[in-house]
This record gives sequence, C-alpha cells and structure tokens, in this order.
Amino acid sequence: MISAPLIQECKQQNARAQRQLFDHLFPWLMGICNRYLTPTSAAEDAVMQSFLKIFQHINTFQYSTEAAFKQWCKTIVVNTCLMELRKTQVLYAISDITTDETVPNQALDKLELSYLYQLITTLPTGYRTVFNLYCVEGYTHAEISELLGISEGTSKSQLAKARKILQSSITKNNTIYGTANQR
Repeated sequence: MISAPLIQECKQQNARAQRQLFDHLFPWLMGICNRYLTPTSAAEDAVMQSFLKIFQHINTFQYSTEAAFKQWCKTIVVNTCLMELRKTQVLYAISDITTDETVPNQALDKLELSYLYQLITTLPTGYRTVFNLYCVEGYTHAEISELLGISEGTSKSQLAKARKILQSSITKNNTIYGTANQR
C-alpha cells in the first residue's frame, strides 16, 4: 500500500522506502510499458527511466490519495513511452485496412484478457499507441492529438483501424479455433 508516510520517506531519499515503492509499482508500470513498447527490453528501459523521473520529481507531488499518486506515476510512464516511440519510430501508419467483419458476441464473451493483450501488442505502433491512449488510458482524441503531434482526425482514424484489425483477428481466430480462448 502506498501511504503518505511512504511518499514522505521517498522524498527524503530513504532507500528502503524507495525500494518498497519500486517493488509495489514495478509490475503495474511494466505492464503499461509493455502495452506501448516492444521488445520487452525497450519496455524495461522505459520503466526504469520512469522510476528515475518519479524519484527525481517526487518532491513536486503533493500526496492526497494512493489513486492520485498512481495516476501521477502512470502519466510519467505513458509520457516516457511516448518519448521513446518518438525517438525510435513513426507514431502513425498511413495504410488503409478495410474490413466489414463484426465480432459475434459469444466470441467476445469467451475472450481471455491475456489473449486480447497479445492481439493488441501485434498492432502496428501507431495504431497500438492510439488504441492504448484512448481505450486503456482514457485520453480524448484532442489530448492524443496534442500528445502525439497528430490531428484529431488522424487519432480517430488510427483508432478505427486498430479496432478493425482487432475485430478481424478475433473473428479469424474464432472461426479457426471455435472460440478465441481455445488457442
């Protein structure tokens, strides 16, 4: 549990408190990085860079609740991942993908979260980034536009294309395997 006293000890650069905070947050923050960056080594680098930023700037954070602190950390991690993507890759794709397939409700009901996560990681970088920001992190298209330096229309297009790819993959695998979770 993240408490005001723990954050205060981290502000005083207490190594034990920093380690406790690191151990508590690492799995969750690593999961966020894995949604944005591949291979895993890039995600590991980003989570470590994020922790450096968290500890460097923890004095600027005024603790009110654990949820607020986690949101602050999540923002740092997402921004770190986006900075890494800007350095290494183009954040948006231009290809048009068309499919009119829809996913049967029974297929969606049987999807396992790990399978959906695996499908998301196969999306092209731009699609995956917008999908994560919009669907997982809850950013608006206006916010995504500002974060990524793209138009709102591009953000909406990237999201629509990501959804079509995911729908197509789910439908295809449902047809091949009977249900998605029988992989």
